[in-house]
Amino acid sequence: MKYFGRTQDEMPQGKGQVILPSGRVPNGTFINGRLEGTVRDVDPEDASILEVTYCRGVPHGTYRHTRMDGQFLSFGRFANGSKTGVHLLVGTGGNSYYLGPVEKDGKLNGEVIYLYPCLYKAIVGHFKGGRLS
Repeated sequence: MKYFGRTQDEMPQGKGQVILPSGRVPNGTFINGRLEGTVRDVDPEDASILEVTYCRGVPHGTYRHTRMDGQFLSFGRFANGSKTGVHLLVGTGGNSYYLGPVEKDGKLNGEVIYLYPCLYKAIVGHFKGGRLS
């Protein structure tokens, strides 16, 4: 892990970024060594950007996930580092949508609405582990 930014008492303080072993690069404001507020997390592995609210060093609040070219991927909420509640996910091809609860790993789980590309038709199904059951 490599940190770039301001420090105070040898701890990250203020604007900075961290390059993680996975290659991800969270960029935001550090308070007492922990991320706080809006964080922009770039993942070069899948060419995506996660903009998420952090509280005391963990994701806690709304997030928006996009590709680096701006294509929307998903929107939802974190609570204490885990995804929670109903999320909006873009289907393969980028023109259909899923709206429903997700598991901690981000897979759909429970009653989910599939919105067709025309945005006029929808079906409801039950998902488990990210798959229609």
